[in-house]
Amino acid sequence: MVCNRAIELGLNEIAFTEHLDLDPKDEGYGLYDYEGISKKLSELQSIYDGRLKIKKGVEVTYQSKRENEIRQFIEDKDYDFILGSVHLVGDFDISGDEGTKRFFKCFNRKEAFLSYFKVTNSLVQSGLFDCLGHFEMIRRYGISCIRDYTYEEFKEPIDKILNMLIEKEMALEINTSGLRHLPKETYPRMEIVERFLDLGGVRLTIGSDSHLPEHIGYRIPETMELLISMDIEKITLFRKRVATGFNLR
Repeated sequence: MVCNRAIELGLNEIAFTEHLDLDPKDEGYGLYDYEGISKKLSELQSIYDGRLKIKKGVEVTYQSKRENEIRQFIEDKDYDFILGSVHLVGDFDISGDEGTKRFFKCFNRKEAFLSYFKVTNSLVQSGLFDCLGHFEMIRRYGISCIRDYTYEEFKEPIDKILNMLIEKEMALEINTSGLRHLPKETYPRMEIVERFLDLGGVRLTIGSDSHLPEHIGYRIPETMELLISMDIEKITLFRKRVATGFNLR
C-alpha cells in the first residue's frame, strides 16, 4: 500500500524510517526489529524493482546521554539513511500533548525553547546522523499552550544549529507533517529553510513522516514545486549513507 501510493504520486524513491527508541521509559522501547525490517524491505525491493527505489532508513530518538548506545547500535547496520530527531528534552516527551504541557509548566517560555534548541544542537554536533528530522516540531503541541516564537526571537541558537548542520555536512529535513496539524507549516518553517540556504546549506531532504497510509507522500509534490519556485534545483538523497543530488526540474 505504501509503495503503491508512492508510485501514484510520481515519487522516484521512498525511505522507510522506523523509530528506534533506546530509553526504557519510552513506549517504543524494545520494539525495533532490525532483522525483521531488513527482511521485509529486501522483499519489497525485489517486488518493486524498476518501479520504485526503496531505501532502508531509521529515525533515532536522540538523547545526549545515549550517544554511545546509538553509535554502537548503528555502527554495524546496513542503512541507507539515518535520521536524528528530538522527541525528548530531558525527561519530557515534547512529541506528545501531555509531555509538552508538563514541559512548559516546569520552565518559563524562553528557558523551554532554549533547552529544545540546546538538545537539537547536541544532536547535530554528535555527527551520528545523516539528517536532522522535523526541526521545530516542538511547535506542534507547544503553541497550543504557549505563545509561538519567531525566528528573529531565537536567531542566535537557530543559526548555531544551521551552521553546525553545514559544518557536519548533514541534511535538513523539510517535514510536511506540520502542514496537516499545528502549526500548519512544514518543520522547519520555510523561513528557516531559506536561512539555511543563505548560510550556505545545500543538503535538503523532504519527508511526510507518515504513520498512516493516507499520509504517504503528504503534500510532497507541492512542496517540491515550492522549492523550485524558490530556485532550489536539487534535494538530497542517500544510498548507503552517501549523499547524492536529485534534480527537481
